[in-house]
Amino acid sequence: MIDITGPVEKESKDYAGFGRRCAAALTDLAFIAGIYLPFLFVLRGTFSFSHSAELITDIYSFLPAVLSLLVLIAFWVYRAATPGKMMLATKVVDAKTGLGLTLPQATLRCIGYLVSFLPCGLGFAWILWDERRQGWHDKLAGTVVITTGR
Repeated sequence: MIDITGPVEKESKDYAGFGRRCAAALTDLAFIAGIYLPFLFVLRGTFSFSHSAELITDIYSFLPAVLSLLVLIAFWVYRAATPGKMMLATKVVDAKTGLGLTLPQATLRCIGYLVSFLPCGLGFAWILWDERRQGWHDKLAGTVVITTGR
């Protein structure tokens, strides 16, 4: 794995805060929608979700979602940041070493989004009061989000 940043000290004040991370997430949602919606239109012939029961059983409707998650994981592994995080000068790094994420670690972080979301988003709100500004998905994967100083 390429060393994309030096080790992150536990006392570092360069952890990205909730506002910056939220803005990055909204940017990433727009990016993912740009991937997902065209595939949805090609596969279903519409952007509509009105046939929700059919959508759940239609495997082709899940392909764009899976592709979007794979793109997210690839950005974390190869760039240490999603497009939104890059725009807001932040990186996702290993909490112990400060190095880039491994594929298993990035995958676990992605799965951790579900863990953070399910209890009414409490795992994401955790960033507000955590000392290292880690959400539950960060704690699960052993990651921190830092500012790059640009």
